[in-house]
Amino acid sequence: MPAANSESVNTQGTASPQLVLPLWAQRLNRTAADLRGSRGPGSPGEGLRQAVELADLGWRQILSRLRAQHPDLTPDQLDEVAYRNVEAWKSQRDRLRFRSDR
Repeated sequence: MPAANSESVNTQGTASPQLVLPLWAQRLNRTAADLRGSRGPGSPGEGLRQAVELADLGWRQILSRLRAQHPDLTPDQLDEVAYRNVEAWKSQRDRLRFRSDR
């Protein structure tokens, strides 16, 4: 997506073109010093705990969505459908090619 140009007024009062970055590119100039202030896990154990919590949240969201789509299924059947969906996603994900894969 090319960046859009807009008109702005400079200090001399004349219009000058100004480059407007797309939203995804506006924060690319952050440095490592800027990122040090962000909260990360304090230890490897804390990082593992956070990863497990995120995985559990994702699994519960998958089950909730499937429960809404298939209200007549038993919990065991829901788990089976969820595992099939995850396996289907894995097979699709493995087919994707990114620039870094080349």
